[in-house]
Amino acid sequence: MEAQLAKVLAELQEIKARLGLNSTTSHQPPSQDKPWTPKSERQKTGRSSGAQPGHPGKTLKIVEHPDEIVTLPVTGHCGCGQAWDTVIVSDELARQVLDLPEIRLHAVEYRAQVKVCPSCHHREQASFQLTFLVKCSMAPHPWTGGLPQRGALRSAQTYSKHSGSRLWSKAQ
Repeated sequence: MEAQLAKVLAELQEIKARLGLNSTTSHQPPSQDKPWTPKSERQKTGRSSGAQPGHPGKTLKIVEHPDEIVTLPVTGHCGCGQAWDTVIVSDELARQVLDLPEIRLHAVEYRAQVKVCPSCHHREQASFQLTFLVKCSMAPHPWTGGLPQRGALRSAQTYSKHSGSRLWSKAQ
């Protein structure tokens, strides 16, 4: 009995040694190595992953008045042969997809009036705001507290509305 136990323990030792072999510790080719599995660096806390019990959670709410409603009709026939388009709708289930609106440029044109005095023929024009004295300026953005964002350039073009000729135009 003890001889059998010693024999089984020796076989177990040999099997464990074989399991630990790889291409660097034996004559096995690298293709026989087990795939590398990274070890997690997280510390075990005893809590399950995800939200913990009692956490209120945050999820998108169903919109009461959606911008668009698409009705998905039941088509085809029932297993008994009845056409679905002749059957009255008994209920509707709803799913909502919430998406951000398309981002597009908001163009604001400022028109400075030009007047000519009928008596002396002096030409006068209204002045543009200080930010429009340069040909191209950075646009202040409301989310940045009025500070311009890097790369958000405002292109200014000045032209005469009556003649249609462009006085100057440059985007930097």
